[in-house]
Amino acid sequence: MGVFEDMYVKFRAVFEVVGDKASQIVDVSKLKIKIAECENQQKHEFEKLGRIIYRAKKNNILDNPEIESRITAIDELNNKINILKSEINDIKDRNVCDKNQNENKPCVCNHCKKNFDESDNSPEEDDSAFKKSDD
Repeated sequence: MGVFEDMYVKFRAVFEVVGDKASQIVDVSKLKIKIAECENQQKHEFEKLGRIIYRAKKNNILDNPEIESRITAIDELNNKINILKSEINDIKDRNVCDKNQNENKPCVCNHCKKNFDESDNSPEEDDSAFKKSDD
């Protein structure tokens, strides 16, 4: 009976890992759908903004309050998209460079050389600034 119990424990562990991964895939898929919806809304907002600006320019009236409201709506959608992308990166345990938005699985951004490894930012490196100089 010991062999069957060991197999049961191993299978259970494998199925837990597979279940966790499947759950992760479902969560990421839901977030990607939300991103696609936001991007579609953003596209419509850009089209509306373009129509408003065209009409305003045609009539020589650029002080249109609708322009500001559309720009605000686009900015809000952009922020929402960035938050959703950040959630996906958290689920997938990815590092994203703040400067250029490149996804990096290693600890260093390939483009700007930003270091994501927290161990490299240890106070030991900064001790050199506090050491006495022989001047």
